[in-house]
Amino acid sequence: MRAFGSNAAFAALFGPAHELQSVAGFTAYKCLGFLSIVGAVWGLLTATRLLRGEEEAGRFELLLAGPTTARRATTEALGGLGAGLATMFALTAALAALAGRSSKIDFSVTSALFFALALVASAGVFLGVGAVTAQLAPTRRQAAAYAGVVFGVCYALRMVADSGTGLEWMRWTTPLGWVEQLQPLTRSDAVALVPLAALVAGLNVVAPALCVLGLGALVLGLWPRAAGAAPFVLVGWSIFVDLVGGLAHMSHWLLDTSLFHQMAAAPAAAADWASAGAMAGVGVVAAVLGLVAFDRRDLQVR
Repeated sequence: MRAFGSNAAFAALFGPAHELQSVAGFTAYKCLGFLSIVGAVWGLLTATRLLRGEEEAGRFELLLAGPTTARRATTEALGGLGAGLATMFALTAALAALAGRSSKIDFSVTSALFFALALVASAGVFLGVGAVTAQLAPTRRQAAAYAGVVFGVCYALRMVADSGTGLEWMRWTTPLGWVEQLQPLTRSDAVALVPLAALVAGLNVVAPALCVLGLGALVLGLWPRAAGAAPFVLVGWSIFVDLVGGLAHMSHWLLDTSLFHQMAAAPAAAADWASAGAMAGVGVVAAVLGLVAFDRRDLQVR
C-alpha cells in the first residue's frame, strides 16, 4: 500500500489506487489501468484495419462487386467489431467470475460482470473513434494516426487529472478517466450508481457548452468576422486559467472567469446547480441577443 498507494507517478500513469489492502482493490488497480490502455490501442488499430485497411488493400472493392452495397458492407464490418467486443466482454466476465468463486478472492458475479464491463469500455470507445477516423483519412496509417492523437490527448488529460494538481475535473473529459472512476470490485454501490452518475455528469457539462454556444451566437450577431475564433478563445482562456490556477495561487476573481472552474467535477463531487444554471442562463440570453442583432444587422449593398 505504501509503495503503490502514495506514489504520484504511478497514479498519473495508471490511475489512483483504491483499497489496495484487499484482493479486489489490488486486482482492479493492477488490471484496470493497464488493460484499459491496451484495449483502447487494440480498438483503434482493429477498427482502422478492418475499415480503411481493407479498402486500401483493394479487398473492399472485391466485396462490393458481389450482391451488396457500400453501406451494407460497412454496417456488417461494424457489426463484426461489435461482435468482437461482445466476445471480449464475455470471456473477461467468465474468467473474472470463475476466479471470484475462490474463497480467497470472493468476487460476486455482479462485481465480475461490472469489472469486465469496465475493462472493455475503453476498447469499445476507441473502436468507435477508429471507425470515424477511417472515414476521414485516405490511408489506414493516417486513420490510425488520427485515432492515436485522440487517444494521446485523452491519456494526457487523464494523467494531468491524476497528478494531484487540483484539476480532477479533467478526469471527466476523457473516456480513460470515466473508466477509472467506475471503481469496479471496490464499491458495492458502483453498479447502482452508474446510470445516475452518467446522468449527472452529462447534465453537468451541458451548461458550459450552452454558455459557449450562446456567446458564439452573440458574437456572430455583433461581429461576424470574429465568430469563428470567439468560442475557441473562450474555451482556451478557460483551460489556461484553470490550469494555471491549479498550479499556482491566483485571484478568485480571475478563476471565476473560467467556465471549467465554475463546473463541478460531478459525479466525483456534488454538482453545483447554481453555477450550472447561471452558465446556461448566460448562454440562452446571449443567444437571444445574438439572434436579435443578426436580424437587425444591415446588409451593405454596393
